[in-house]
Amino acid sequence: MVSVQEIAPGILAASEASGANYGLIRTDAGAVLVDAPWIPKQAQAWRAEVERFSPNGVAYRIHTDYHLDHILGGCFMPPGLTITHETAWKHLKALDREVLLQRALERGQELVPDLAAQLGDVSVVLPQITVGKGVALWCGERRIEVFHVGGHTPATLAVYVPDARVLFTGDLVVNGRHPYMADAVSREWLSSLEHIRTMDVACIIPGHGQPGGPEIIDRVYSYVFEFRARVEACFHAGHTRRETVERVRPLEAFPVAVGDEERVRRILRSSVERVYDEIKKEALRGRQRG
Repeated sequence: MVSVQEIAPGILAASEASGANYGLIRTDAGAVLVDAPWIPKQAQAWRAEVERFSPNGVAYRIHTDYHLDHILGGCFMPPGLTITHETAWKHLKALDREVLLQRALERGQELVPDLAAQLGDVSVVLPQITVGKGVALWCGERRIEVFHVGGHTPATLAVYVPDARVLFTGDLVVNGRHPYMADAVSREWLSSLEHIRTMDVACIIPGHGQPGGPEIIDRVYSYVFEFRARVEACFHAGHTRRETVERVRPLEAFPVAVGDEERVRRILRSSVERVYDEIKKEALRGRQRG
């Protein structure tokens, strides 16, 4: 079930149970969209809301990373200049549509029985604008800051609205669920969380889960820090990658809902493998410098 809230004047956020959150920032020069629903019928319903809420049209469409639950519904949104990180552009450019649709079916066919039929009109939207470190968008009188927050993926962007003190974090921050770390660099993730801690933010719209205050940053920071520490301890104890997967259990920070055990198990496995490889590379670089 989707929960759409007006977080601050002119800012909508939708918390999506089956995919990434998405939102809208209204300006005199048109709306700025942040991500989109990945299920086509939901994307089409969101488009109707966008058109109702923003009669001036859409100025920009921002994708906070290249994962399908952020980008798949972009093709159903009203016209606007699409923005991603420059690394996301490379991923999207190389993306095979049929592979993407197969991933979508694997993810959601049980949830949405007619998903295959819905996906028939899906196309991959390539961005017209790419961001390196960051960019400021001036839409009428409203300033919107788009900046790179590495960690979750090499291409994760955050979107900040200073006049409302609202921050869309993409999947750098999640609320109430285990972070997905299969494309992550855990050390950079921690650094990015430390950075956004210093910002003047009243409300955070995470990549997944309900919006909240700055305290939700601390929960994710503690999770990533502890997760990395557990994997690192296994590595230095001489355990193999496979052994480490078996030893690192889900952290108690976020509950596992009944029926969600298998999905969390897959997330955990891929996350442990990724962080183990990261720590192994760090150790190798340390020996080479030594």
